Amino acid sequence: MGHVAKERQTKGVDYVSSTYSRSRDARVLDSVEQFRYMKTDQVAALHFTSIKDSDQRQKKASIRLKRLFDRGFLTRMRVPGESFIYAERGRSYTAKTSHYLALVDVWLALLKSKPNGANLYCEIEKKTDNVVTDMVIEYTNQFTKEVREYYIEVELDSSADVREKISKYEWLLLHRRSEGKKCVLVVIYKNERTKRQIDGLEVKKDLRVYSLQGLEKEWSW
Repeated sequence: MGHVAKERQTKGVDYVSSTYSRSRDARVLDSVEQFRYMKTDQVAALHFTSIKDSDQRQKKASIRLKRLFDRGFLTRMRVPGESFIYAERGRSYTAKTSHYLALVDVWLALLKSKPNGANLYCEIEKKTDNVVTDMVIEYTNQFTKEVREYYIEVELDSSADVREKISKYEWLLLHRRSEGKKCVLVVIYKNERTKRQIDGLEVKKDLRVYSLQGLEKEWSW
């Protein structure tokens, strides 16, 4: 078992065990707590996959979320033209809400690309060696015996220089590799400006760069 799995906490998302244990309402609440904010369609895609018709899946998720909202477990907010956004009670819409929603989209894309025999475990905003990562994914595959850690930074419309973030990972990845871990740094971008910044860097073996829009098609484990 890898480094991330050994540090599992209740806020971590373990795809395999959370899929079939506990009630669906409990799993929904766990996911909202983990990702901070989730839209109705994201909850439907994550927790209502047994319903094949997309409209029915969305409707069922909407009904369950409304019930959790009415019972005081969740709060909700809405951006014009979008489905409801749900969060834990006490949270409100902030400048980072869209960022957290993007993390859910990334997680959904990775789940869709999960090979047979693979398990995924995810933590949000995990601090390791004084570096806070948007997402840390532990990938294990019982068939191929692979174990890898993916440190994922998601860049939307930030004006920050992503190259500074990448440089902070050099020591972290060196440290993890010295412990015999296989680690990959991933940057997922929305704006081409971010891609151009990365293109100016010296090519690094364990740095992967993907567009948010094309992630599901581009990603490979």
